[in-house]
Amino acid sequence: MARFVFRLEAVLRQREAEHRAALERLGHAQAQVAAIENELRELQRQSDETARWMRDDQMTGPINLQVLATHRRYVNSVASVGRASVQRLAIAKRSADAVALEVAEVAKRLKVIEKLRDRDHEQWLADRKRKQQVADDETATQMSFANREAET
Repeated sequence: MARFVFRLEAVLRQREAEHRAALERLGHAQAQVAAIENELRELQRQSDETARWMRDDQMTGPINLQVLATHRRYVNSVASVGRASVQRLAIAKRSADAVALEVAEVAKRLKVIEKLRDRDHEQWLADRKRKQQVADDETATQMSFANREAET
């Protein structure tokens, strides 16, 4: 029995491979964004915990200026690390957005080839059906002619 062969199968496989690779890059970019967001959440948690410690434990009784100065330096360093992380997050998000656009473009090119394959397959089915109909008509004509010959 005849079998459909898509003449651009190699192109389709290449586009599918490109799509998988783009999706993988998108996953890595999104994972990087998530890691930086987790880092920022952890910094915020640590900062909140330290502020609570200062408020609850160090601000009762006599004030220790050494502890206050140390705490202030710590808060400044956490803020500096936080600003750097926010900048890295912005860059990572822009990168993830660019990769997402690339994924969309690759998916569009893949879809074009898939639609071409589907259209070619439908055309092949129609041609096969038409050829089968012609063969059936020929068989019926030959049988009709043979029956007339037998009657005469």
